Amino acid sequence: MKRLTVSEAQTQHKSLESHWGLRSDRIVARFEFENFERAIDFIHEAVPFIERLNHHPDWCNRYNEITITLWTHDAGGLTELDFVLAKELSALYKTFK
Repeated sequence: MKRLTVSEAQTQHKSLESHWGLRSDRIVARFEFENFERAIDFIHEAVPFIERLNHHPDWCNRYNEITITLWTHDAGGLTELDFVLAKELSALYKTFK
């Protein structure tokens, strides 16, 4: 998969929900849940999207918060795949609110 240019990444970033921030060659979101169990439920429900895309995020769970960082390791930066997964994760997050 082709690495996006800075300009392409900035354009793609505009199509994401506001909880996604653009950090150099990565996109990062922080999702907050009502408790630890709901945060873990989100992770479990995200697995099918992640496996279907074969694109595995870096994430950190702290009690009721999950921070997700996306970039394509093989490309050394952001690709279309990162933005596809970000949109799927955002749509899933909306079902938890």
